[in-house]
Amino acid sequence: MNLVRELISTDYTFTRPRPRFILDALDVVSVVMATNDETPSFEDFPEPDASNDDDGSNWIDLEAGDEIVGRITGFNPESGRNGVIEIDGRPMWLNQEMRNQLIARLVEGASVAVRCSEDTDSFTDDDGEKVTYHPKEARFRPRR
Repeated sequence: MNLVRELISTDYTFTRPRPRFILDALDVVSVVMATNDETPSFEDFPEPDASNDDDGSNWIDLEAGDEIVGRITGFNPESGRNGVIEIDGRPMWLNQEMRNQLIARLVEGASVAVRCSEDTDSFTDDDGEKVTYHPKEARFRPRR
């Protein structure tokens, strides 16, 4: 019961909207606490906000003829083979053609400014040697 109280009293901070499973878990904990250790009935649990065709994940997995339109909210080029793009917060794997189109449309032709500082900075590499370099700064402006 102390764990339940801790879950309810903890202020969870997320950089994005709270994942649905967290809300469901806290709703269930609240229902259990509200019934004073009585066994809850099915009706005491909140109805889920998911459709029947959802596989339980938030990943975009388009079927033949499906379309999705939204805002790019994230891009991880290192994920998987060709990267992952987030559309309105929902991730989707990219294939090579999609990745090339993304780069051609959003990256190629954009303006970039790079400055190499006259100051120096240093770090110790894996071999224990000191490496000195001139830091670089980059700024980007989207295509017009």
